[in-house]
Amino acid sequence: MTDEIGELLEGFRKAGLFAGVAGHKLETIRAVEKAGLKPDFYMYTVNKVDYLSSNPEEIEAFMAQISQPWIGFKVLGAGRDQPEEGFLHAFKRGADFLAVGMFDWQVRDDTAMVQAMLSKSIDRRRPWDFVSSRI
Repeated sequence: MTDEIGELLEGFRKAGLFAGVAGHKLETIRAVEKAGLKPDFYMYTVNKVDYLSSNPEEIEAFMAQISQPWIGFKVLGAGRDQPEEGFLHAFKRGADFLAVGMFDWQVRDDTAMVQAMLSKSIDRRRPWDFVSSRI
């Protein structure tokens, strides 16, 4: 599996594009890290429902060790969680950014909610400092 992922990452980079790896299972991210492929970012499922994702504590502990930015997705558990609850959970678990589907009329309120969250201290293992230095 990692050979194919490595070839794809290399192809994207040769084309001058950012190259990331996404998954619903932590084993995928672990395998990519073990292979030393160093994608530009990861996208990984992070929510409170039992949706194909691993144990939340296990995710948090592993993702705290990686240096690439982490974009959390499926953070609302297919609509099972309210935005404030899902966003805060994802940030606490270590997601640096969120990819969230929403209607156009939700963007302003959800953006304001995230800005308010980020203006406060969020207790998390994964540091924020490397993220700002890469943007």
